[in-house]
Amino acid sequence: MDVGISSNLQRPTPNLQLPMPHRVIFYTKPGCHLCEIADQQLRDLAREFQIAIDAQDITRDDALFKKYFDKIPVLIIDDHITLAAPIQIEDIRAALTY
Repeated sequence: MDVGISSNLQRPTPNLQLPMPHRVIFYTKPGCHLCEIADQQLRDLAREFQIAIDAQDITRDDALFKKYFDKIPVLIIDDHITLAAPIQIEDIRAALTY
C-alpha cells in the first residue's frame, strides 16, 4: 500500500499582499499655522500607518480656495472621512483605524 504524498498536491501560497496605504488628500495653503500642525501630525502617524499624502495648495485653484479657504486644514481620508480645522491627532488616528 502506497501512502506517499501525491506529486499533484501543492501547498497553498500564502497571500503576502501588503495592505494598501491610506489615501489622504490634504488641503492646505502657505502660511497656515494649523496646516503646519496637521502636516506634522500626518508625519508622526506615518510611523504607525501606511499613508499616501496628496497635498493640495488651495491658492492654486479658485474652486478649491472658495470651497476650503475658511476650513483648512482639511483632510479627506480614503475618500470617505473628512476632517477640518481644528484637527486633533486622535481624530486622524481614529479615521486611519476605521
